[in-house]
Amino acid sequence: MIAAAVGGGASRWQLLLTTAARVGAVNALLIGLGAALLTGVSDGSPTLAIALGVAVALLAFAAQLAFIKRASIRLSG
Repeated sequence: MIAAAVGGGASRWQLLLTTAARVGAVNALLIGLGAALLTGVSDGSPTLAIALGVAVALLAFAAQLAFIKRASIRLSG
């Protein structure tokens, strides 16, 4: 709160504590789970399905955090 009062933006760690980041984490988890399930259904090995699901979930979460960061910069000034 003090950083916002003196004109500074929220740090990366503070953005992780927002409701938007938590919703983004759940969305990323579901997207990764969907990718893993689709890989498993299409006769992929379980190891490949898990690895792909984790990679897709991490990429989805990173993209959503980047969006939250851009939106918070745009809204703050």
